[in-house]
Formats: sequence, structure tokens, C-alpha cells
Amino acid sequence: RLVTRRLSLIGNAMQRYASGDLNAQARVGGRDEISRLAGDFNQMMRQLGENQTALRDSEQLLRNLVSAAPIAMLIINAEERVVEANPAAARLFGRATRALAHQESAALLGRDNWQQLREQPRQSQEIAVWLGRQELSLEGSCTPFERNGQPFHLLLLHDIGDRKRAEQRLRHLANYDQLTEVLSYL
Repeated sequence: RLVTRRLSLIGNAMQRYASGDLNAQARVGGRDEISRLAGDFNQMMRQLGENQTALRDSEQLLRNLVSAAPIAMLIINAEERVVEANPAAARLFGRATRALAHQESAALLGRDNWQQLREQPRQSQEIAVWLGRQELSLEGSCTPFERNGQPFHLLLLHDIGDRKRAEQRLRHLANYDQLTEVLSYL
């Protein structure tokens, strides 16, 4: 009876832990095999709890980094639909993050742009995307990866419109007379 009762204390602690009580401990006194078993169980539960805490902290850090990233990040599934988007992507496309979910990548970027990015993975490429009547100059790259055995693409996009306008202005300044706005032939 004493053995059965002490083993049931360990079993009850296991069930509490399995139900989500990460502080579950088997309180079994003594110096015999059952008490050592309870001590080993308690040590294992402490280690699992520490590992789960570290994993949650790491996941939270990753979520914070993705949310704070200035570059638009989209995860595209095998059906070529957006499954996740960060706030920078929402700002870039002028939509709520949730509104980007389930969007077809080809509809969002243009079929040719999506195909170009997909066919040249991990290479930074310039693309032009139309949002209504506004053209966005973007630099993007597409990286394939797997999650739970399913194929996905990580799409990174950065608005380079300001850079393109600055380059255009520099070309203009280099080729046109400042006073007369006449093409210079030097």
C-alpha cells in the first residue's frame, strides 16, 4: 500500500504536468528507489520547464524582431498565397497585416515579378509593383524553405523608390545644364 500510494503521487504529478502545471512536483519522502524516481522526475520537470521558458523567450524575441524589421516580410505557401506578413509588409502595401493573409502572391506582386523572384532564389532583384495607380520600385528576394515538410517561400521586399528618384536626379544633374535645363554634351 505504501509503495502504491507513493507511486500514485508520482503519477499524479505527471498528470498535473501534462495538464499544463509546469510547477508540478512529486513530493515523495525517503531514500529508496521510489524517492530517487520522484527526485529524477522532479529534476526532469524542472529542466523541461526551463527549456520551455527558453523556447518561449526565443520565439518572442523572433516575433519582436520580425515585427520591428523595416523590411517587408511575407511567407508564401505552396498554393502561392500569403500565410504571414509583418507590419512592414502591411505598410508597404497599404493594408492591414490580416488583409494580406490569403492574398495570391501573383496578384500582390504581378505574375511576372513573382515568377522572376521565385526562379532566381536568394538573389536580390529590382521589380516594379502597381498599387492602384501608383508604381512602387522594390528590391526583393525570395528564399524557399520547408516547415513541417511543406514548401514555403520567404519573400523580403524593400521600397527603393527614394533611391531610384535620387539616382534619376543625379543623372539629370550630370547631363543637363543647371541654368538652362539644356542637355549638356560634354
